[in-house]
Amino acid sequence: MARPETPTPTQLAARSKRFFYGATAAVSGAFRALADDEVRIVFWRSMKTLLIMAFVLSAVLHLLLLPIEWISMIFLSPETVDATVRAFRYAAASTTPFLLVGVCRYFSVSMFENAFFAGLATRDAELVKAIRKKKAIYWDWEYVRHLMRFGLRQLGFGLVALVAKPLLGVLIPIAQFGYRIRHMEVAFLVPLFVAFVFPATREVALQLVHLWLDSRTMIRELYDPIIARLKSAAKDGDPNVSTDLLTDMEIDGEEYDSRAGKREWRQTGSDAARLGFGLVFCYMLQVPFLGPFTWFVGFASAGLFAPELVDLSAFGSANKKMNSHSQFKPEERKKEAKTMLEFLANADTNLFVGAGVAVAAVMAVKYMNARADAAQQRAYEAAKARQEALKAEREKPIKRRFFTPEELLPFNGEDGQPIYIAVLDEVYDVSRKRDFYGPGEGYHLFAGRDASRALAKMSFEKEDLDSDDLSDLSFMDKETLNDWVTKFSVYNSYPNVGRVLRRRDLTLEQLRQFNGVDNPRQIVYVAVNGNIYDVTLDGLNHYGPEGGYKQFAGRDCSRSLACMSFLDEHLDNPTLEGITEQQQETLKKWEDKFKEKYPVVGKIINASKEPSGRRHFTVAQLATFNGGADGKRPIYISIKSEVYDVSCSRDLYGPSGKYAALAGKDATRAIALGKLDDEKELASLDLSDLAPEQLQTLDEWLVKFHGDDNKYPNVGRLVDTDLRLTLEGLLPFNGADNPRQTILLAVDGVLYDVTMNGADFYGPDGMYGQFAGRDASKALACMSLEEEALNNPSSAGLTAEQRKTLDDWIKRFEGKYAVVGKLAGRM
Repeated sequence: MARPETPTPTQLAARSKRFFYGATAAVSGAFRALADDEVRIVFWRSMKTLLIMAFVLSAVLHLLLLPIEWISMIFLSPETVDATVRAFRYAAASTTPFLLVGVCRYFSVSMFENAFFAGLATRDAELVKAIRKKKAIYWDWEYVRHLMRFGLRQLGFGLVALVAKPLLGVLIPIAQFGYRIRHMEVAFLVPLFVAFVFPATREVALQLVHLWLDSRTMIRELYDPIIARLKSAAKDGDPNVSTDLLTDMEIDGEEYDSRAGKREWRQTGSDAARLGFGLVFCYMLQVPFLGPFTWFVGFASAGLFAPELVDLSAFGSANKKMNSHSQFKPEERKKEAKTMLEFLANADTNLFVGAGVAVAAVMAVKYMNARADAAQQRAYEAAKARQEALKAEREKPIKRRFFTPEELLPFNGEDGQPIYIAVLDEVYDVSRKRDFYGPGEGYHLFAGRDASRALAKMSFEKEDLDSDDLSDLSFMDKETLNDWVTKFSVYNSYPNVGRVLRRRDLTLEQLRQFNGVDNPRQIVYVAVNGNIYDVTLDGLNHYGPEGGYKQFAGRDCSRSLACMSFLDEHLDNPTLEGITEQQQETLKKWEDKFKEKYPVVGKIINASKEPSGRRHFTVAQLATFNGGADGKRPIYISIKSEVYDVSCSRDLYGPSGKYAALAGKDATRAIALGKLDDEKELASLDLSDLAPEQLQTLDEWLVKFHGDDNKYPNVGRLVDTDLRLTLEGLLPFNGADNPRQTILLAVDGVLYDVTMNGADFYGPDGMYGQFAGRDASKALACMSLEEEALNNPSSAGLTAEQRKTLDDWIKRFEGKYAVVGKLAGRM
C-alpha cells in the first residue's frame, strides 16, 4: 500500500494551524447554530421533541425496572443487585437517547439534513438550491462497506482481546494501539506514543486515539448530505465529480490510501481542518444523556463551514477553497492555507464571544461529567471492596456444628446475636439480610428455628413454626420448600454453619427411613450397640447414598462391624449373640470411634427383642435357611413369594419333619398341586397354569400361616433376579393380575420389585398405582401422572433437568427396591 511521503516541519506547522482552525470553527459553529434564529428554528423543534421523548422513555424504564430491582433484593445480595439489575437499569436509561437519535438518523434523514442545509443557506442560499436538486444516494454498497469495515474492526478487536489477551497479556493493548495509529501523522503520533509509554497517561492516550478515529467517521457522517449527492452526480457521469474528490471525502479509505502516493503530500489542505472539526463534536458526544443531541448542532455547523471544509465546485460553487485537487502553485497554496483564518478573522465579535461561551459550556459539562464519573468510580470501588470482603468472608473456613432446637433459639438477631435459620435441618447464617430477618422485620418469626414447615406452607402460624413434621406436605408445598432451599444455598449463598440435632429413640423399623434418601431432611443415622448416631454432618461421605458404607445407613450395624461384614444376614440380624471375643473387641473399637466423632441422638427401642427387618431373598439365599444339618439354623418357607419363618415348628419343617422338603424352598406350586415332595414342582416358580381351585388351596395354607395357633413371622419376600420382560409381559405385574400379587416397575430399562417396600405407593390403592406393571421412566422424569407419559415411556428427548430428575428417582429406587431384571426390547 502506498504511503504518503514524510512531511517537512513547515508542512507540519501548516497542518497544525489548519487543525486548530477546524476545531475553532466547530466551537464557533455550534454557538452560531444555536444563536441564529433562522438556523435554530429548523432543528430546534425536532431536537426538543426527541429530548422530551428520551426523558419520558428513561423515566418509564426506571419505573418498569425499579419493582424488579426491589423484588430481586429479597433473593439476591445488595452487591449482586448493584452489579446486575441496578447497573442494567441505569445503562438502559442512559442508552435511550443514543438509540433514539441513532434510529432517527437512519430512518428520518431529512430531520438532520435540513439542519445542515439551514447552516449552509446562511452562506449561499443559491448553492443550497443547486445541491438539493441533485438526487441523494444514502444507502449503497459503498456505505454498507463503510459500516461493515467499522463493525468488523470493532468485532476483530473484541475477539482478539477475548482470545489472545489471557495468553499475551499487555502485548494485546500495545498491538491495538499500534494498529489504530498506523495512519496517523507524525505530528500527532509521537506525543501520543510517548503518553502511551507512561502508565499514568496511557488511558488518556488511548482515549485520544479513539477520538481521532471517531473524528474521521464523524466527518463522513456530517457531510453525508453532500457525499450522497456527489455519488449521485458521479453515477450520472457528471464531469465535475472526480474519483479523487470522492476519496478525499473519506468515501473509501482503501482507495484513498492507494491513491495517496500519486498526489503531493496532503495536497487537500482542508483534511487537517476537517479532523479538528470532527474531533470537537466527538468530544461533545461523550456528554452523558445530552451528547446524542450534538448531532443536530453538528449538522448545522457542518453546513455553516461547508465552503471552507469541502469542495462544492461540482454544484456550481465559485468558492474552490481548500479542497481543490489541481496542482496549486506555491503562492496559491499559501493563499489557500489562510482561507479559514481570514474567514474567522473577518467574523464579528459576537462570533468569538459565542465561541468562548461554547467552549466554557463544553468544559463545564465535561467537568461535571468528570465529577460524576469520579463519583461513579468511587461507588464502584466501594462496591468492589464490599464484594471482596464478602468473598473473603465466604471463603473463610466455617467450623460447622450441630445445634439442638433449644441451642438454635438464641440466634435470632436480638442483643447483637447472629441470625440463624434452619431449612430441612441445614442451618444458615442470614445475618447480612437483617433487614428481612432481624428484630421487627417481616420474616423475623423464622429466625432462630427450623422454619421448614412454615416456609413450605408460607405460614406464620405458631403451630407451623413450632412443628417439624413434614409428612403431610402437598406436592406444591414440597416444591415451595425446595425453592427456599435453592434461594438460601445457591442464590443468596448464605454460609452453612451446621445442622439441627434432634433427640429420639427409634425401633429398628423406624430407623430404616433415616438412610439419607427416604426422609425429606436427608438425615443419616447409624446404630451401634444400642445407640443411634447422627452421622449426617461429618460422616455423609462414608454413610451417605454415595458412601462406601451406605449399607449401614438407617440400620443397626453392630454385628456387621463386629464381623467386618457387609452381608445382609448380619444387617438383618444385628444381635450380638454368638460373636467371639475378638469380634467384641473389634466392635468396641468401632463404638469408641463413633462416640468420639458423632453425637448420640437416642437409643434402639427393645433392641434385643425387636424382630429382624423384612428383606428380599433370592432362591439361592432362601435355600440356606433350611434348618441346617445341625438343626440350629432358621427355617424359612416361601408361599406366593412371601417368606415366613417357621423355625418354631421345627418338628414339622425340620430335617425329620413331615414337610421337611419345603424348608428353604418356594412351596407355592407344590402346595397348589398337592405334590409336597416333588423336587421338580418345588424348583419351579411358574404359576401361570394353575386352576382357580388350586389357587384356593394356596389361600387355605396361608390362613394356617396367619392363624393365631401358627402365626409365623413374615421375614421378607422372594424375588426372581433374572427376569427379562417386554412392555406387554410387564403389564400383569401390577399387584392384582398375577397370583403372587407382585408389583414391578421399569425405570430406565431396569426392573424393580416394589411389592415389599412400595405397595402403599404403587399398589392398586396407592397414589402412583398407575405406574405398577409399566415403564415409568418418562412419567418420573416429567413428574407426570398422565397416561400419555406411560404409553410413550421412551426417555429419548428428555431435557437436562428432566434427566437429572430421572437420575434422582433411579438413585432412590436403587437404595430402596430390589433389582430383578431388565426390560427387553427397550430403545
